[in-house]
Formats: sequence, structure tokens, C-alpha cells
Amino acid sequence: LDSAGASGEPWFLWVHYYDAHDPYKPPDAFRAPGDSGPLDAYRAEVRYLDHALQPLFARASGAGTVTVVTSDHGEAFGEHGELGHGHFIYDTTTLVPIVFHAPGMLKPGSSDAAPRLIDIGPTVLDLLGLPPMTNIDGVSLRPLLEGREQSIPPARVETRQPWIAYGWAPLEAWRQADLKLIIAPRPELYDLVADPGETVNLAETRIADADRLELDWLANRDAIPERSSAALSDPAA
Repeated sequence: LDSAGASGEPWFLWVHYYDAHDPYKPPDAFRAPGDSGPLDAYRAEVRYLDHALQPLFARASGAGTVTVVTSDHGEAFGEHGELGHGHFIYDTTTLVPIVFHAPGMLKPGSSDAAPRLIDIGPTVLDLLGLPPMTNIDGVSLRPLLEGREQSIPPARVETRQPWIAYGWAPLEAWRQADLKLIIAPRPELYDLVADPGETVNLAETRIADADRLELDWLANRDAIPERSSAALSDPAA
């Protein structure tokens, strides 16, 4: 980072911290008094991760730098009968934070909008004045980050873990700002405003909404390529 900043050349850094992930084994210094069980251990891992990020942010920040902090998934601790992640696609494990920091470009603020991870790339390019990517599903969130109104397209959510690990049906969902349809052998529809915990399945009582979301999902669904049967090449070859 020091050499990149000194040279004045553009640079890109992607960092993935694996802490705050099963198995939860935080350093003792970050445990709180009375901590017990996996949820407390997870929270201690988050505190440790916050601490570990500080020196990175101290170097990777300043005018002309865009920093984005996000996550690939959340963790469940018994919600909907799930431990960990990957088996289901409830908001418990699929909602993650997205934080943008761009000194001189963005003012502090927050929003209850629901952007997608696929929107990060277009947003960073837009903030830096770089050419946009073409033929992509994501959109730039710059209007939202600048405090303007913005309509964000629905999010497609999926997990293949049930199929890969157990031979169960894979799951997909179509998530709008107020409604979410989980496409499964037994469909599930949730009102995210009245029921953010996704506890009351409305698929059989709000049939028109369920049908509308399913049609919208089908119209926007990308073709899923078949898994290749090709074997890996011999590393010794």
C-alpha cells in the first residue's frame, strides 16, 4: 500500500478476513465477561475483526480512495432451525452490511434501501470516474449514496448447498423491498415490512402476490449452466 500510494499509480486491493466464521474461536482478549456459547463467541470474533481492520484502514484511506466493507453471508444461531449458513435463504443469513467510505466524494449517512452485492462493482467505477462495465445486472448506487432517491431492482438469492451436500432441492428467492418469494417444493412468501423475521408464510393466502413475484423471477432468471463433468488436469502433467 505504501509503494502504491507513493507512486501515484491506480491500485486495487481485495481482502477477505475469515474470522467471524465457524468455528468461532476468538482470542480471549476480545471475549466479554460472562460470554458463553457460540453466539457470544461469534460476537467476540466480530470485535476481533474490527480491531484487525484498523491498521488496514489507516493505510488504505485518503483522498481518491474508495473503501467498501461487506460480507458474503450472515450466520444463523437457531433461527428457522438453522445453524451456520447455506442450508436456507432467509434474511438471517443473506442480509449483509455494505459500507462505502470515499473521502471528498461521499458525506456520512445511512439508508434502509436494499442494494445487492452485484451493485458494488458498478458503484466503485462510477465513484472513481472509470468506464462502466457492460452487460451486467448490477447498477451504480451513487444516487443513493449521495442522498437521492433511487429505485433498486429486486435481488435474486440462491443456495446450491442443499443439492450439493444432501441431494435436496436447491433454493432460490426473489426479494423486493417489501416482499420475498422463496421458490421451493413448498413456496414461501413473506411480507418483509410486517414480518421481517419471516415467520408467517403467506404463499397460500396472498396467491396473487406469490404468482406475480414468481412470474417476475422467471422473466429475469438467468440460465444456470450444467455442472461440468470434466476432470481436473493432472497436476504432475
